[in-house]
Amino acid sequence: MYSNKLYFLLLLLLPIMLMTGCDNEPLPPSGEEQHTNQAAQHEVEDGSVFQGQVTESGLINGFGKYSWTGGDTYEGNWKDHKMSGDGTLTRANGDIYRGSWKANLFHGSGVYTWNSGAVYDGDFFEGVKAGQG
Repeated sequence: MYSNKLYFLLLLLLPIMLMTGCDNEPLPPSGEEQHTNQAAQHEVEDGSVFQGQVTESGLINGFGKYSWTGGDTYEGNWKDHKMSGDGTLTRANGDIYRGSWKANLFHGSGVYTWNSGAVYDGDFFEGVKAGQG
């Protein structure tokens, strides 16, 4: 049981750890910045690729797809350079999460499907399962 909890915690934290590895973090928006989003493709030094909407200062906002070099992908909504809103995380190992995000964490309703076929369909609160599912 302990190893399952640790595995689940690692699954939740890995996207955050991978996102913070980006060496090209944009500056936070100033009060005068225009927030018009434009389509872009950005390749990070580690080989990860982002395709989607960014602000003029390079902040990821709107819809986009981030592909990490390890094979994980996230496709969905972004806010202030973080996964927020509805999106799908597909892990290289075959695990898939479809649902709501808030600041890079599972938050709200979602479905997590492990590559073994096990499924959790329910609510999450700040990255942790909330309820029976």
